[in-house]
Amino acid sequence: MTEADWVVAVSRFVEWPNTQLRDLVVCSPSSSPRLMLDNKSVRGLRVVEKTIKNTPEAKSCHVLALFSERNPSRWIQAVRGAPVLTIGRGREFCIHGGIVCVLGDDTDSRYRHNINLETLARAGLYARNELLVPQNDATRSVPQK
Repeated sequence: MTEADWVVAVSRFVEWPNTQLRDLVVCSPSSSPRLMLDNKSVRGLRVVEKTIKNTPEAKSCHVLALFSERNPSRWIQAVRGAPVLTIGRGREFCIHGGIVCVLGDDTDSRYRHNINLETLARAGLYARNELLVPQNDATRSVPQK
């Protein structure tokens, strides 16, 4: 799966506290490549891709994609407690407070994910059971540091 596929797939099973959403704003730092989410939709919402330059801008996003960030901690801390779904690669991403951690890479056809339930709850987001049910070797929760 591509990073864009992960964002769309995971977002289908997440509900934000503001049920009056018109668009689903997916952000990534300007240092990251575009996800190419043009013409995508999630549950009837148009997906709008936005490039952000600094951490304060991250709170205006519904999804913060941090797949390419070497040090995602500063971005994760910037949205701590805000209704922003963070998604990135590796177990360390969840350990540092990210919500969805994609495991595997392009050479591994068995992609899996971890969900940091503590951070999900702190963000005020609701995940439907389909996202929480472990598939392949996925785990439901990762402890934080």
